[in-house]
Amino acid sequence: MSKSYPKRFCLLGFTLVLLLILIFLVFCFSSSNESSHRTQFFSSLTLSSLLDHTNALQSSPSSSIHSPPISIKRRSNLERREEELRKARAAIRRAVASKNYTSNEEVTYIPTGQIYRNSFAFHQSHIEMMKRFKVWSYKEGEQPLVHDGPVNDIYGIEGQFIDELGNIMGGPSGRFRAARPEEAHAFFLPFSVANIVQYVYKPIASPSDFNRARLYRIFNDYVDVVARKHPFWNQSNGADHFMVSCHDWVIHTQFI
Repeated sequence: MSKSYPKRFCLLGFTLVLLLILIFLVFCFSSSNESSHRTQFFSSLTLSSLLDHTNALQSSPSSSIHSPPISIKRRSNLERREEELRKARAAIRRAVASKNYTSNEEVTYIPTGQIYRNSFAFHQSHIEMMKRFKVWSYKEGEQPLVHDGPVNDIYGIEGQFIDELGNIMGGPSGRFRAARPEEAHAFFLPFSVANIVQYVYKPIASPSDFNRARLYRIFNDYVDVVARKHPFWNQSNGADHFMVSCHDWVIHTQFI
C-alpha cells in the first residue's frame, strides 16, 4: 500500500535537491585554469584602454571624426551565467573565511551542528540559491511519460519537481523558474520514471520484461531532441542538466 507524505516534506525535499544541484554547479567549474570561454566574463574594454585611445585621438594630427569606433564586446548568455556562478563561489568562500553569512534579506534560521561539513558554506549556498538560482524545464514531449508524475506516494518527489518547475501558474518554486532558457543555470529533464515503468513496462510477465533497453532508448531519444533543438546540452555536454527520480529503475549511465 502506498504511503502518503505531507506536502511540506515534498517541498523540503524539493528545496534540498535544488540546493545540491546549485552546490554541484558552483564548484564544478571552480578550477583556476578554466577554459577561456568560461573565464571571459567582462568586456575587453577597460578604463586604461579607453584613456589611451582618447589620448591618441587628441595627440594625433591625422585623427578625425571618422576614426573607427571603439569595439565593445557583448557577453554571451553562457558568460553571464558563469559570472553568476562566480559571484556565488566568491560569496561562499567569504562566508567560510569570515565564519559569517551575507544576505540582503532577513535570515530566520542559521544552520549549525556537526551534521554539516561546513555550516557556513551550506548556509551561504542556500542564500545564493534563493537569490539567483534559475532552472529551465524543457517543454518538449507529451504526457504521461514527461510533464506528469505521481505527487502523493513513495515516488512523489519526481512528480513534485515536474509540477513545480513546469507549472507556469506559480507555486512555491516560482522564484526558481527561468523566464527564458538563456537565463537558466540548470536545465531540468521532466521525466517520470514511475510513469515510464507504469505505461511502458507493465504488465511484467517475465524476467525479460525488466530489460532497461526501452528506458535507455526513451531517454536517449529525448536528449537527442533537446540537443538538436537547443544549444544548452551541447554547451556543457549535459553537465548542467538533471532529472529527479527516487525510483529504482532510474538511468545509472551517462546519456550518449
